[in-house]
Amino acid sequence: MAKWLMKLPARVQRAALAVIFFFGGTNAACRFSPMVCDPAPPPSSTPMVCDPPPPPSPTAPPPSPTATPTLRPPVTSTPGPRLTGTPMICDPAPPPAATPAVTAQPGQRFEGRVLGILEGAEQRAPVIRGTIIDARARPLQGYAVVVEGQNYRARAITDENGAFFLETIGAGEYRVTVEGDETSTLALTLGAGEQAVVEWTETGGSSALLLPLAEVRTVTIAHLGQLVFSAQSPWPGAHCQWTVSGGALLEGYSGQVTWQPPAEPGRYLLQVIADWGRTGLAVDAVALRVQRN
Repeated sequence: MAKWLMKLPARVQRAALAVIFFFGGTNAACRFSPMVCDPAPPPSSTPMVCDPPPPPSPTAPPPSPTATPTLRPPVTSTPGPRLTGTPMICDPAPPPAATPAVTAQPGQRFEGRVLGILEGAEQRAPVIRGTIIDARARPLQGYAVVVEGQNYRARAITDENGAFFLETIGAGEYRVTVEGDETSTLALTLGAGEQAVVEWTETGGSSALLLPLAEVRTVTIAHLGQLVFSAQSPWPGAHCQWTVSGGALLEGYSGQVTWQPPAEPGRYLLQVIADWGRTGLAVDAVALRVQRN
């Protein structure tokens, strides 16, 4: 036992020994170590990664509906507008500014306007003319058109332009039918001096326009490099006399004329007088504007 403990009073020695034995022997005081309070390691965990959600897959647009061709439905026979006014008579002179004209360029085709004038129309029986075309507006040749009325029946065949022409016996009601297609029938009421301009399509659609015999119609102008112009008279069977305001008449027979305009640019007039040898003369005038590139 340590000498210093022996020098203490007996009562103190006993107390000191009790303390020493309580803590485990004489060497216990030398075994005390300071307590290291390290913080507990953080729990093992995987960091949370906050990635945005993936974008939705693109949705393919719905397929476009297949276009279905629309067919013109048959049109019931409703008379078109009646034109009134004084017919305009053109002679071989510069046409008025209001006359539609076309511009000719080599190698192209043009639609021109024609002024048709009939003198003495009140003495003339009405006429029926028209065209038959396919779904692409191309003329159909060889189709038979039948016109029936009281004590009247006539038949015409379309030409290479898909056109037909019939003269009736007088004012009254008529039925017009494309032969072989009874659904194509049009009912028309015509007065003296009138004409019905009828158009049929291969798909069954039809239309009719009532005009006075003084008419405005459409012709085809074929410009074929040498400025050769052709026009077809709408009056078959008539004796036709052609005049021009310039250029040269190359041919003029059977109601058809070939005209070569002069080299100088300008506006020219081609006129035909159709004579059936009876009351009434038809006058047809075509205005053509010639330009150079």
